[in-house]
Parts: sequence; C-alpha cells; structure tokens
Amino acid sequence: MSIAGLTSKGQITIPAKVRVDLNLREGDQLEFIQQEDGTWQVATKNLSVMSLCGAVKTDISLSDNEIKACISEVYSGKDNNDEQDDRVAV
Repeated sequence: MSIAGLTSKGQITIPAKVRVDLNLREGDQLEFIQQEDGTWQVATKNLSVMSLCGAVKTDISLSDNEIKACISEVYSGKDNNDEQDDRVAV
C-alpha cells in the first residue's frame, strides 16, 4: 500500500512507486471518478498513443510509407485488398 499526504493547499505528492507503475509524468492529468458505492477511483486521463510504444511485441516491421498507407486507407474507408492480409491495424 502507498500513502500520500495532503498539503494545506490541497496538493498531494504521489508516491514514486505509484508514479512509475502508472507511467505518470509531469503535466499528466488524473481523473477522480466516484463509484456507486461511494469509493473513488483515480485514473490517468490523458494517455497518448505514443505512451503505448513498445507495449506489444511483434516481428512485423513496416516502413514509414507502409504505415502512412495503412492510415490513409483507414481514413478513406477503402480497402485495396479483397483478400485477408497480415498487416496490423494502426
């Protein structure tokens, strides 16, 4: 269990282990959500896609141009391949 103290200005210092476990950085926002049973849940609010880099290990390798083509395909709503392919959705 980790405990944080509250200052007279209503600020808390999140313990280092919690910051590391939640991958929190300066400027990140936390959302406080009250549950039906009266307890509170704290969640990170602004995770970026970049924070997920390296989260999934794969042997698939795509060039920048291949990634851009996949993104363009998704935004256009078109699928240039009638057959199933092995590309990863971006």
